[in-house]
Amino acid sequence: MGYADRPKRGAGLKCAGWFLCLLALVVLSASNVSEAGSKPATQAAGKVPAFKDAARIPRLVAQGAVRASDIPDPHWRTDGCDACHKGRPTKERLRLRTRDYNRLCNDCHGIVSPHSYIHPVGMTVPEAMQRRMPRDFRRALQRSGGKLSCIVCHDLPITCLKERAAEKGLNPLFFRGGPFRGRTDLCYKCHDSSRYKRLNPHDQLTKSGKIRKEKCRVCHTDKPDPLEAKNIDQVGFNEEVDLSRMCTGCHPWRPHPGGDFKFLGKGGPNHLVLPSGKVLRWMKKMEKKSGVIFPLDPTTGKIFCGTCHDSHDKGVVRTAAGRGPGAKHRLRLRKICVQCHEK
Repeated sequence: MGYADRPKRGAGLKCAGWFLCLLALVVLSASNVSEAGSKPATQAAGKVPAFKDAARIPRLVAQGAVRASDIPDPHWRTDGCDACHKGRPTKERLRLRTRDYNRLCNDCHGIVSPHSYIHPVGMTVPEAMQRRMPRDFRRALQRSGGKLSCIVCHDLPITCLKERAAEKGLNPLFFRGGPFRGRTDLCYKCHDSSRYKRLNPHDQLTKSGKIRKEKCRVCHTDKPDPLEAKNIDQVGFNEEVDLSRMCTGCHPWRPHPGGDFKFLGKGGPNHLVLPSGKVLRWMKKMEKKSGVIFPLDPTTGKIFCGTCHDSHDKGVVRTAAGRGPGAKHRLRLRKICVQCHEK
């Protein structure tokens, strides 16, 4: 062990300090949710509709009285009940504005996020699937008249309770049974996981070491020559505007890294930006030192997912551009941060 690798005196105290700071942030996030719930819903009178006007929002937007960005978010607030209920709800009497849960949600979401749904609603769920569903999912399905609705996957009531506010950080979309570690874990509460196998575009070599050409076409307009392509400018991509889109279609970005901690506001630093002159000079210096290329988006010059991660199997790219893959998380180098940031 070298001197630089030895644990410094007081390292345990620092770790404990960081843990306490992290814990404090979680508590602060929860208190902010509660405090936000106590603020008036109409901070900009005449523009932002009150929660009680939720049923009128589609008409107000159509008339141009409000914009989609003016629609208030009632979730994780203690004063947002009027968005769904006619008065204060109780366990005995929910007093919902309508028993059509999909319509209840779409008064706002049909405008705010019309193209972001990943699952249809309104269909009858097959009996085999119902037997696979957990009990609380089946109960939500029964409340929806036996047809799939938003509330089967989204447990809205937890966002209304002050004592559940701390859960927002790890389960911001209030998934029923959440939080989930994997993005498909929720799906397999209903669907049979053995019947679904996702394409792995990173499985690019056969056992004999031959390149699977069809995997190249997932990202590239044509199979690049692994012996000739020396940098990113010499290959074509299916995505011409933002290369990171080829990655975020399958991999979540929140932003990354640090995006798993959503209670930290925006979730972490946004790395998908133009590097400063200082960072760019350091990157070029480290490229020469390590012999590994850290490519930038050839269209925008920005850092993109492939700057730090190499999507290729080790051995696919046989020029200097291919040196480095094989590390954990497909990082081009294990100590990736110091390739852009000086210590």
